[in-house]
Amino acid sequence: MFRLGAVENAEMIPEGMMNRNWRLVTARGVFCLRRILDVDLPTARRNLAVLAALAEDDLPVRPALPAPGGTLVAEAAGHGYCVFPWTDGVHIPGVDLTAQQAGALGALLARLHYALLRATTPPPAPGPPPNALLSPAFTPAPPGSVSPRPAYASGPTPSGLVPTAPHPAPGLAPFHAASAPVASAPMSSGSTPGPPAPAWPPAADKPAASSGPPPLCSTSASQRRPRPAAVEPPEHALARTGHLLDQISSIRSPQTADLTFLVHLRRRIHLLRRYGALRPAHDRPLGPYGWTHGDLRPDNLLWRDAAIAAVIDWDRLAVRPQMEELARAALALFTHEDGAIDLPRVAAFTNGYRSIAPVDERALADSVRRVWWTTMCDNWHLEYYYGHCCGHPHRSGPGALDWWLNACGRAFVRDSRMLDWWTRHWQDVRDAFAGHHPSTRALAA
Repeated sequence: MFRLGAVENAEMIPEGMMNRNWRLVTARGVFCLRRILDVDLPTARRNLAVLAALAEDDLPVRPALPAPGGTLVAEAAGHGYCVFPWTDGVHIPGVDLTAQQAGALGALLARLHYALLRATTPPPAPGPPPNALLSPAFTPAPPGSVSPRPAYASGPTPSGLVPTAPHPAPGLAPFHAASAPVASAPMSSGSTPGPPAPAWPPAADKPAASSGPPPLCSTSASQRRPRPAAVEPPEHALARTGHLLDQISSIRSPQTADLTFLVHLRRRIHLLRRYGALRPAHDRPLGPYGWTHGDLRPDNLLWRDAAIAAVIDWDRLAVRPQMEELARAALALFTHEDGAIDLPRVAAFTNGYRSIAPVDERALADSVRRVWWTTMCDNWHLEYYYGHCCGHPHRSGPGALDWWLNACGRAFVRDSRMLDWWTRHWQDVRDAFAGHHPSTRALAA
């Protein structure tokens, strides 16, 4: 399909939950062959098309190699495949990075956000309808076209930059605030025991306007804004979690893992009941939207010689709140297996981002709270395992169920432990995302 020459050796790569990958040694070199399973093929072609522009921007991204005829995804026997040049490197847990490496990674994320804005252009008018979700189609910038290149900041900017106005995602139709669904207002924090509703940062601490790096977008949110998913009410999350709890409890011969999941699900129900009033008050996230990688975690970063060699796995490329990606990436990278969040590295990572791009501090605070709430409501690892993994064609054969149990179960338990730790150290996490040294204040869960 890709005319790589005679295959001398093929080795399946065990890493990767959704797609299937091989390391190929051929007469023409060493390559990574991927069978695409995580997204549909049109989405895969869309995402792969933008990688060449990112690589031309001196970013550590390896473009896919085209098949004869120019297509980046070739189809065979009902499956889609793509090929990349092989990149030597290792996956390093985020908690093993130095503070300098964590800061450089945050700066890289900001550069990726800038480059994605330059590499994409809006689709032809009229564009998606106003109720479009956060993953509309985009078209790569035409070859030879000139896009404004923002001047990257040469050094750190003040950690308290004035929040910028919310900005649009490329190619989105006008968004009308009046048509957006809004969740019922949560109770005040005084009506339920637990941590106070965080204010991030306090209004009195907001500095006056200052110069800094250019904003990631330039159009106000009133002109273009996608409609986000509604904040899940606690009663809905309680119902879904309770259903899953009943499903696992009905297993006649539960294994140790099943019993472990039951403990964490019961704890999740306790947290939902106690802190449901502290969910985000509004459906619409604050801050800028833009094209984002969507899955920045240690397994998707290759390191070589203490530097990032490649950012891989762009299947989740979509339009999202950029501050949400900053928050999710920090937590995915810098959380220990026991659930403790490495706050100094989180602060270094977010300050690295600030050294390149302005950060809307209110939007970042809003995104962090949203990630906290969605983590509390989200049981997708277990729902996927108990609902889809048995007989899944991607992981069939001896040991397949054990593989899925380890992959899904480990991720769920880690997130549950993180949620517990995060809730007990709410103020410390808040300070770390604000770029400050963590305090010793803790919250009782």
